[in-house]
Amino acid sequence: MIKSKPLVGILPSPYIKDPVTKKQFISNEVFITADLITFLKQNSIEYIIIPYTITKSELHKILPNLDGFLFPSSTRGNYYSNKFIKQHFLKQKYIVNNIKLLAKNNILIPILALCHGYQNMILIENKFNLTNKNIKKTFINVSSINKTIPKFMNTKLGKLFKSKFNKTKKLYHSHKLAPYSKYVIKNYEVIATSLDKNKKEFIDIVKHKKYPFFGFQGHPEVENTKLFAPFISCVNTSFNKKPKPKLINKEIYDKLNLVKLNSRKAKKNLCNKFKLASTRHKKWRIFYKA
Repeated sequence: MIKSKPLVGILPSPYIKDPVTKKQFISNEVFITADLITFLKQNSIEYIIIPYTITKSELHKILPNLDGFLFPSSTRGNYYSNKFIKQHFLKQKYIVNNIKLLAKNNILIPILALCHGYQNMILIENKFNLTNKNIKKTFINVSSINKTIPKFMNTKLGKLFKSKFNKTKKLYHSHKLAPYSKYVIKNYEVIATSLDKNKKEFIDIVKHKKYPFFGFQGHPEVENTKLFAPFISCVNTSFNKKPKPKLINKEIYDKLNLVKLNSRKAKKNLCNKFKLASTRHKKWRIFYKA
C-alpha cells in the first residue's frame, strides 16, 4: 500500500469514565481530543490509532512506516496506580525504545508528547518504573486549569519557540501533576517553564537533545498550534526521506484504520471492532475490544 501523505501513529490513553470517584477505568475504551485530529488534518497529515493492546508483532510491522508518533493526554489527575494506565505506560515505553533503535538505522520518527504522554516520556527517559516514589521524585502537585504565558529560555530553541507563541491566545493547561522546575530531566533540554494558579513553577516545554522528541505539559492544540511547527517540520522531513514508493503494511493498516474521526456526533456500529462516540469538552472516545 502506497502512502501519499505523512502518517502519524497515535497511542491514546485509557478512558477514565469517572474522574471524580476514580472508580471506573475501562480497559477497552480510549480517548483523544478533537483538537488534535483537527490540527493533523490542517497540516495534511494522516493519522492511525494505535491501541495500547496492540501486539508487538503487529507494532513492528507498521512502526518503521510511520512518519511521526503522538502520545496525547489523559484525564487530569494521578492515575499511575491503575492497571490499565500501567499497561498503557509499558506500551509507550516499548514504542519509544523501538523508535530509538530505528534511529540507529537512520529511520527517524519524531515524537510529540502532550500532558500525560509528556510525563510518561520523562519517566521513560529516566528508566523509572511506575512507583509512588518515582512519581513523587519527578512531579509536583499543581493547580493548573488555566492559561499561561510561558517563560522561554534564552537559547536557540527557546527563541525559536517563543517566535511561534501567540501571547494573545496564551497556552492552555489542564493537569494536576507536572515536573518541578528544578528537576533535571535526563537528556532533555528545557525550552520553557510556566506557573500554576498558586505560582508554582513547572517545566512546560522540552525537546530531547539527541532525537526529534518534543514534550508539552500544556495543550498547544487548543489555541496555539504554531508551537507544533518544529514537530511538523520533522514529520515532513521523515516522510520525504523515505524511499519511493512510500509503502505501508496494508494488512496492519487496514486492521487499525477502521475508524476515522470525522464527526463529533455519536456513531453506532461502524464495524465489529470499533465504535465511536462523542463526549463533553471536545473529547473523542474511540472504543475498541481489548
